[in-house]
Formats: sequence, structure tokens, C-alpha cells
Amino acid sequence: MNTIDTTTWERSSYDNWTSPSPTSLQMLVNLNHDYIVSDVEFSNYTLSSSVTTKAGDDDGIGVVFDYIDSNNYKYIMYEGGGLGGKPPVYLVAVENGVHTTLKTNDTFFFWGLNSTFDIELSNIFDDIVFYVNGMEALRYKKKDVLIGKIGFVTY
Repeated sequence: MNTIDTTTWERSSYDNWTSPSPTSLQMLVNLNHDYIVSDVEFSNYTLSSSVTTKAGDDDGIGVVFDYIDSNNYKYIMYEGGGLGGKPPVYLVAVENGVHTTLKTNDTFFFWGLNSTFDIELSNIFDDIVFYVNGMEALRYKKKDVLIGKIGFVTY
């Protein structure tokens, strides 16, 4: 298992992230679609993290993968229910800046405020599997196998 130093990661235009230690991240303010990605590229990996939510915001937290640049990447978002009408888990491809939903899971549960849960992304060859607390929340077969940066996304 490799541990990554998040203090060197690239922030989105909002620069809304702090790294209190090399292995932790904290979002400072609730903003629209804000991400942070690694400074190196990966292929065939598993990314896992524990997430703690706070009171007063239940929008979404997720993982970024296959990141090429700010206009080309994929992400899986796990919802807390704050954006009514959105499914609890969904996969989005961003191509040339356009966000397109590829797959959703409408039957998975929303996360709750003031909770801690584990998320995991398995990106092995063309198989994407996203887990929450060890339960499979979304599975997708990619058409391409990319080497890209990884990270986290919120809004």
C-alpha cells in the first residue's frame, strides 16, 4: 500500500483545500464542484479514504480519476441528499468541459450529516468499482484504459 503526500496535490480554481498533514485533506468552504488531484499519474489502482461530514451541508463527496486536465476527467459522486432529485451515487465523464452522466445507482442510501464512512475506488484495467463502507455502490465497464491523476471532488 502506497501513502500519498496530499500537500503537493493540484487544487481546482477555487483553491479550497488544505492539507493539515501529508495524509489528510480538509475542505474549507462549500463551493460548486471543487476538486483536488494528485501530482502524479496512476493506472490499475485502488484509492481508499475515510470521509467525515459536518453539520449543515449534505451535497456530495467523491473521487476523481482518469484526470488529464481540468476539462477531461471522470468522477464518482456520493450524495448526502442535499441536491434533491440527484441519485445517491453517480458516475460522470467530463470531456472538453462538458459533464455527462454515464451511470447512476438510485437504490443506494444517502450519507448522513456528522458521519464518517469509508469510500474506495477500484480502477483496474477497464473495470471501475466504487464502494462505500465495503458495499458495492456502483460498477462500470470503461471503454478506455487511461493513465491519469486521482483525487477527490466535493460541492
